[in-house]
Amino acid sequence: MKLKDKFKNLRLSFDNDRTFSHVLIFFFVMVLLTLIARGTAGAKLARVTVITPGGQELKQSVQFYGTAKPVANVFITVPAGLPIEKVLKEPMDSVAKGEAIAMINQAALDELVIRQRASLRQMELSLESQLKWSGISTRDLEAAEKALSKAQEAYDKIRSDSDVSVEDKTTAWDKIIAAQETLKLEQDAYYEEVLQKQPAARTMMLDIAALEEKVNALVFYQEQGYQILSESTGLIANQPFEENMVTTGSEVIGICTAGNGFTLTFQVSREDANNILKYEPELTATQEELKELLRSFDQDFNTLGQDVATFTAKLRETGWTDKGISITGDLWQSDYDLCVPMSALRQDSDGYFVYVMETTQTLMGIDKRVVRRDIYIENTDGRYAAVSGDISSNDQVILSSSKPLSDGDSVRVGP
Repeated sequence: MKLKDKFKNLRLSFDNDRTFSHVLIFFFVMVLLTLIARGTAGAKLARVTVITPGGQELKQSVQFYGTAKPVANVFITVPAGLPIEKVLKEPMDSVAKGEAIAMINQAALDELVIRQRASLRQMELSLESQLKWSGISTRDLEAAEKALSKAQEAYDKIRSDSDVSVEDKTTAWDKIIAAQETLKLEQDAYYEEVLQKQPAARTMMLDIAALEEKVNALVFYQEQGYQILSESTGLIANQPFEENMVTTGSEVIGICTAGNGFTLTFQVSREDANNILKYEPELTATQEELKELLRSFDQDFNTLGQDVATFTAKLRETGWTDKGISITGDLWQSDYDLCVPMSALRQDSDGYFVYVMETTQTLMGIDKRVVRRDIYIENTDGRYAAVSGDISSNDQVILSSSKPLSDGDSVRVGP
């Protein structure tokens, strides 16, 4: 071969090698750019977590709480102004008739009585002064008071004398009754005249009467040994006192006597009440006593028209505490083949559905896309749902996503 032909062939070979290199470089660059593009796009994809549906036991329970308390049927009121020093009985404590429930501060009560008596005497003197110069005659009133005193003295003299006949004693007693009636008439006539001629005296009289009643109420507790005593034997149902408080007059002590019973007060939602009526579960904590009460919820809810209602049941006599009672019961319990967490469920105007991640192998790698699957909810316990429809145990159901999803979106698995 001539030298010229050899050179020509060598040149062609070189040109072919260079063309091939350019092709290789082109494909390498394209792959690199594709990978970079896919990596950049992948970084923008929603990150999802997936689960596979599986069999599970679903159970729905109901639980609510109540407090058993004795029902008060004896009520003790106290006047305003009592300085409470010490509380001796709390709710649910046993108490005997005449037993102290609280102690009153002796020095503080004595000082209060002295001040109130001084105020009362000052008001009485002021009234006497006003009436003295009113020109109203008290002669008939004083005469009636003397007649009653004389009749009382005469009766006292013969009351224990066995020599005096029963007839004479009866006559003497009748004179007392007659004198009392006369005095009452004279008092009414006197006060009527006072009110007509001295209108301001009426207010003063009412104030004196009110203060006198208050003083007598305070003196009662002095004579009772500076104690608030129970009027019956039973349990303390409610006790409003605290140490170092001063009563306002609105406080009421409640005593539950033997045989009056307890109540269990609790709250149940409308949904739970309806479920109890529907499933009639076996309830713990005095089942028989509560079942009858729970059966009245439907009419009670219709009456109240609210989502949460409070009910009270009459319970047995013993065995209760004020620590609270938990009432529970299983409404239903079943096994299901396909269950998913409630958080995996989605809903729109067409009903419930789930998003499933489908994986496809492409020339450029693995492609993961979102696919909508319509499903039906067979049952739920509030945490998991038993489902059916376009779903199987092999599907990868999307549980959560870092971004909102739509049917056909590309995604990647990650936290």
